[in-house]
Amino acid sequence: MLTTAGKTEVANLFTNQNTPVNFGWIAIGVGTTAAAIGDTTLEDESNRVEATIDYISILSPLDTIRFVGFHTIDKAETISEIGVLNAVTTGDLLARRILNPTFTVAVSDKGISVFTFTIKDGGAGGGSGW
Repeated sequence: MLTTAGKTEVANLFTNQNTPVNFGWIAIGVGTTAAAIGDTTLEDESNRVEATIDYISILSPLDTIRFVGFHTIDKAETISEIGVLNAVTTGDLLARRILNPTFTVAVSDKGISVFTFTIKDGGAGGGSGW
């Protein structure tokens, strides 16, 4: 789910307002509360890494942004949430998702997290044409 803070920061990136910061971090955690538009963090974050970001074509050319994180697990737990942020600590949460199924991990396990966003034409209105 895209968050209000995430949408605001994307608008800042589009318009270069308020010193925008690119989203480039992916986090995993053990929170289980449903994702909500007002979320500003993961519920219970356990690991955050810099993301590899790709633009890929699914339905049309370059319509999807894929964030991939490569994690080394430092404690045994059940991973149940994922999110994309714009800082190594704190930062703005672009989006959060509760995982189903969840994933049980052990110390020193390696894992890959993936979060994709598909950009759809919503029929932008306005404008004067040319």
